[in-house]
Amino acid sequence: MRLNSNLRDLLAEVRLSTNDLIQPLFIKEGLSGKEAIESMPNINRYGQDSIFSEIEDLLEHDINTIALFPVINDSWQHWLYQHRCPGRVPKQSRLRGENANG
Repeated sequence: MRLNSNLRDLLAEVRLSTNDLIQPLFIKEGLSGKEAIESMPNINRYGQDSIFSEIEDLLEHDINTIALFPVINDSWQHWLYQHRCPGRVPKQSRLRGENANG
């Protein structure tokens, strides 16, 4: 059974490599450089001028997959809420435990 490479791979220990990693990157329009995100130690929010150097650094360390999380300003959050765009912005009423329809 162990002679077949497919079976060997199925039975092998779990291996984790940089190919399995996804690096979240937080971006903010109008920001120059980067700023710390207080609620997440060692995680930064990047401006347009600094995001590309961060991506280059990740690629140099063989982290090839990123997920971008933009900061959505208050006016856009209000628009998304008014137009009931689920999944984009949590409904404020749900966060407060109120009826989402009222």
